[in-house]
Amino acid sequence: MELIAGLAQQAEILLVGGQGIPAQPEEAKRVIEYLAMLETKTAGNLASEEKQVLSGVVFQLRSLYVQQKA
Repeated sequence: MELIAGLAQQAEILLVGGQGIPAQPEEAKRVIEYLAMLETKTAGNLASEEKQVLSGVVFQLRSLYVQQKA
């Protein structure tokens, strides 16, 4: 779960920028794609709670990405 949280945090910072870091939506998209790939590759091997967390993170980050691109 720490890996997921770390990647999610990295993607969010890349999406919105902060602490002197400009927004980098294309880099964020790559991290989001890594998380989505992790979700696909671990399908059927995660506990229910882990699956919900990973799916929720991917959904939220994709939504934020779309909002930032609009």
